[in-house]
Amino acid sequence: MGGVPWSEGEGDPTTQIQMLHDTLSSGSSRAQIDAHLLAFYVDSKRPNPLLVLTKEDTYHYHALPDLMRFMRQSISFNDWTLSTVGVFMAPFCLQIKRQMNRHIPTQSTRCERAALVNLLHGLLLGLYPYNLKHMTFDHRVRIAGSIRRVMTSDALAQTQFILDNEQLLLFSMVEYLSNVIPDFCPVEEALLIRSMQCRYSINQICENFRSSAMDCIMGDSMWESLNSLAASQLPVLLRQLKLNNHKFCRRPYTCPRIPAPVWSTLTESFDALLAMRHVPVTGCNMIAQVKITQPGLSFLELQAAEYFWNNVFVCSLPSNIAMGQMDALDAMGSCTVHQTSFTVMNVCLLCALRTKTSLLTQKFAYNCTTSMLQCSSCSRKATPVSMLGRVLRVKSSSYFLCTRCMKPTLWDGTSTFHMCRQCIVPEKPQNMALCAVCDHKAIDAVGNILDVASLKMVRVPLCSLHARACVRSTVYDMLSLANDLHQ
Repeated sequence: MGGVPWSEGEGDPTTQIQMLHDTLSSGSSRAQIDAHLLAFYVDSKRPNPLLVLTKEDTYHYHALPDLMRFMRQSISFNDWTLSTVGVFMAPFCLQIKRQMNRHIPTQSTRCERAALVNLLHGLLLGLYPYNLKHMTFDHRVRIAGSIRRVMTSDALAQTQFILDNEQLLLFSMVEYLSNVIPDFCPVEEALLIRSMQCRYSINQICENFRSSAMDCIMGDSMWESLNSLAASQLPVLLRQLKLNNHKFCRRPYTCPRIPAPVWSTLTESFDALLAMRHVPVTGCNMIAQVKITQPGLSFLELQAAEYFWNNVFVCSLPSNIAMGQMDALDAMGSCTVHQTSFTVMNVCLLCALRTKTSLLTQKFAYNCTTSMLQCSSCSRKATPVSMLGRVLRVKSSSYFLCTRCMKPTLWDGTSTFHMCRQCIVPEKPQNMALCAVCDHKAIDAVGNILDVASLKMVRVPLCSLHARACVRSTVYDMLSLANDLHQ
C-alpha cells in the first residue's frame, strides 16, 4: 500500500503541477499530479491548496475498492444476482453477454453503487500497473470531477447512472478483475483464468479504449459518448474472455420436484451410490460419465447418480485452515475417540436432499441391537463424513469445522473459515452517558463521524464544554474531530 509519491498541498498548486510535469518521464510523479485533480476541477485558475488530496486519498491502484467478497459470495451460492456488483462480475466469470436486471440496483446499498462508480477511476485514469497511455491533465481533471459528482449524488441519481452506463461500468469491471485477480486472489485465478495472456490482452483493449475516449471527455454528453464507445468495443473484450478464461462451472440447483421414479431409485440404491467411484462434476451431462464408470446401470439409476453427484460433494479446505483445525485438536489433548467425535459428522443425506432443513438440526438415535446410529426421521443408517480439512456441500449449503471450537458450522458465503458466529465476541456497546474527551456527563452527541479503523460511521458523546468546540457543518473523521476538540 505504501510508496505512493505525495504532495503536501503547500504553495501554489499551479507551480507544483508544472514542476511535476517536468519530472513525469521518471514515472514517479503520476500520483502526485493526480492529487491535484479535484482542486483544479473546482477552480482551474486559482486552485485551493487545501483541496489537494492526501497520500491515502489520491488516485492509485491500491485505492480502488476491494470487491472480491461479492465474487466469493456469488461463486458460493451459484447466484450472480445477489448484488449489483455480482451482476457486473458475471460476464467475466460466466462468459455471457448478460443484460443487467433492472430491479437489482434499487436493492443495492449506497456503498455498492459508489464502489462500482469508483472503478471508473481505474479505467479512465489508467491506474493499473500495466497502463502506459494516459490522457492529458485537462481530460483527467474533467474525469475526476465528474466521477466525484456521481459518487456524492443521491441514491436515485446513482441508480439511474448505473442503468444508463451499463456497458461502460462492465468495461471497467472486466479490467479491474483481470488485474486484481492475478495480483491478490490466487484461488480465484486458478478457477477462472486459463492463460496469463488474458491480463495483457484485456489491458491492451482498455489502452485502445482510453485513446479513443479522449474525444468524448470534453464534450457536453460525456457519459453518453463514453458508454456508446464502450458498447462498440465490448464484443472484442468478451471474445478475449472466452479465449483466455475458464468458463466457471455453475453447479445446477436441486430440482424443486424430483420425479418420483428417480427418487425411489435413489432411495433403493443409496448404499451402492456411496460405494461408486466419484467423477468430478462438469458443466455437461453427467449421465454419459456415470455410464462409463458403471456400464451396467439402468437409465433411472443413472439419473439418480447424476442427481446425487450434482448435489452432494466434498472438497478440501486450504492447507492453512486445515492446519488450524489440527492445532485446535492438539490443544484439546484428548484420546483418539474423543477427537474423532469432533472431526466426524454423522448425517442423513437422503433427508437433507428431500427437505430444506439444515444438517445441523438433524437428530439421530443409537440402536442398541444393531450398534449403529439411525436417523430419527427415516430410520436409515447415518452416514459418517470426516470433516477435518474439508467442506461438505449439500445442495446450496456448505458445512465446515470451526477452527476454534471444532463444531460443524454452516457457511453463509461472506464470513471466514477461522471462526463461527458463536466464537465471535460481540463488541461492547458504546457508553453514550459520558463525554468521550473528559468523562463528564454528556449532553450532546455528534453523529456521522467516520471511524477509519473500523470503516463505519459512529456517534461521539460530548459534554457542554466540548460540544461548543465542534463545528456542525464540518465533515469529520475521528482524527480531525480530536484535533478540533483539543485546540
